[in-house]
Amino acid sequence: MECGLGAALFVNLRPRLTLVLALALLTVFLVAIGTAWATGSATECGCFGPWKRSMPAAFAQDMLLIVVAGWALWAQAGIPSVVNALKLGIVGTALAVGVMLPAIAAMSSAATPGSLGVVGSTAFRTMEVTESPVSLATGEHLVLLMSTECAHCKEAVPSVNALVDDSRLPKLTAVAMEDRVERGLFRQDLGAKYPVAQISKSSVIGLVDKEFPRLFLIREGVIIAVWDREIPPVDEILAKKES
Repeated sequence: MECGLGAALFVNLRPRLTLVLALALLTVFLVAIGTAWATGSATECGCFGPWKRSMPAAFAQDMLLIVVAGWALWAQAGIPSVVNALKLGIVGTALAVGVMLPAIAAMSSAATPGSLGVVGSTAFRTMEVTESPVSLATGEHLVLLMSTECAHCKEAVPSVNALVDDSRLPKLTAVAMEDRVERGLFRQDLGAKYPVAQISKSSVIGLVDKEFPRLFLIREGVIIAVWDREIPPVDEILAKKES
């Protein structure tokens, strides 16, 4: 929809209609960003891929765009606009590209189950991890792949807490695909001492083999060792750490 509206505005195809639609869409974005900013459910706007913006910056930008679009709508009063096949073709092409590119990107980024969670994988170097107190792309870490709904993950909390308490081990961070509320309730209800960051569903699929939990020892974003379901003893982790 954004691609089509942008193309329509660019070629001046029914500008008053497209400006009204653009204003409506920007208003939706403004409400969504304002709500996320007010509730703290997001810390940055991911609309531009690697170019991150803070929520206040995104809110201010959308406010500015609404003012510009409103001024443009007012300025269009009484100005005729020609509709022709070339304009319709450009807008139709933009719409088609806008539909196809995300679908192609989603298919190309889909991970084979378990393909990312193997020794030697550099998945944590590029994986998007939100609400983590540390960067998993650098340094040495223990990473627990879990689900807030997993019975084994709940049973493993005391064992994982013991790893957190051992100063000889790297800092431990858990990752799960559930939202902030579910992750917070998991920590609160079960007394988990470790942070639970969020990763995407596709990342979870790529990291999990057969079941949760999985514990990874990673160094500079590279997986050094993997343990499935059972939380290993400290000595075994230290042996892998020093090898």
